[in-house]
Amino acid sequence: MSDNEKDMIQDEIQEETTENSESSQENIESEADYINELEEKTEELEDKNIRLQAEIQNLQRRNRKNKEDSAKFRSQQLAESLIPAIDNLERVLSVEVQTEEGENIQKGIDMVLSSFYQAFESESIEVIDPAGEVFDPNVHEAVNMLPAEEGKESGTVAQVFSKGYVLNGRTLRAAQVAIYQ
Repeated sequence: MSDNEKDMIQDEIQEETTENSESSQENIESEADYINELEEKTEELEDKNIRLQAEIQNLQRRNRKNKEDSAKFRSQQLAESLIPAIDNLERVLSVEVQTEEGENIQKGIDMVLSSFYQAFESESIEVIDPAGEVFDPNVHEAVNMLPAEEGKESGTVAQVFSKGYVLNGRTLRAAQVAIYQ
């Protein structure tokens, strides 16, 4: 074989080797890209998983709170329906009677009213009778303003027109009052 032929064969071998190594390098790079892509997708799925778990916990917490609130305020509608009846019973008791029969009727009405108050108390419904207290717009509704009398502070409740009611911190009805200005 001539030197020239040898050189040509060596060149061919070198070209093949270069092509093979380039091809190997490309395969390695494409595999690395594929691995990187899979790692990114894995991170993305893990992030979604964490977010979904947090959302599930939030939904469970919200559901638990709604159940607690439902139990806590289950008697709200009934109480709101009974409050006007209680107001009427209190009005009847404020009327003066002259006969023994009238007094007996008032005693009976007073017993019924006491039963209502006991039932309200058992359901955690508080009566707000704010006479002489400082006006609180959260539980009082000012329907009238009176000039301050001597010894009376401005902003205090002068007169109660109707009592208020609170169920577990939630105002069912604000007390309607007149306040000193």
